[in-house]
Amino acid sequence: MRNNHGFTIWEVMTVIAIIGIIATFAVPGLLAPRGRAKVQGSANNLRGDINWAKMMAAREGAMVVLRFDSDSYQIFVDNNADSAPTNWVLGPEDRQLRTRQMSAGVAMDASDLPDNVMRFNRRGLPENLGPDNLGTIGLAGISDSRQIQINMVGLIDVQ
Repeated sequence: MRNNHGFTIWEVMTVIAIIGIIATFAVPGLLAPRGRAKVQGSANNLRGDINWAKMMAAREGAMVVLRFDSDSYQIFVDNNADSAPTNWVLGPEDRQLRTRQMSAGVAMDASDLPDNVMRFNRRGLPENLGPDNLGTIGLAGISDSRQIQINMVGLIDVQ
């Protein structure tokens, strides 16, 4: 009698096929919490930066502007020295306070705000909000989305 050791090719292929089928169901479920955490972390950073911009506007006694792009935003003190009182663009005479890049895979939509800009006056109150006196910024990732709303008295709500 011959003593065989090991597995046949059919047994190995069957085990690999079973592992592949299980992986197709398990891997997306393992990656979803990471995507949700990226969106939630970006929302928390943005909320903190909006609060910080309000505080800086009151502290500096100047207009502080948040300018949004799809994957980043800038915070700066607009000195209006560039001769256009409604410019709200970072110029050479303005002081940049912060620039933040969104996490990879997180997109931002601030189209609800006029010109994708939120600004705070010398008292730290928002001036240019969207419809219904609400400023809404949307954050979206692969498996989650959030909306940040700021009202006319500066209260921030993350949904």
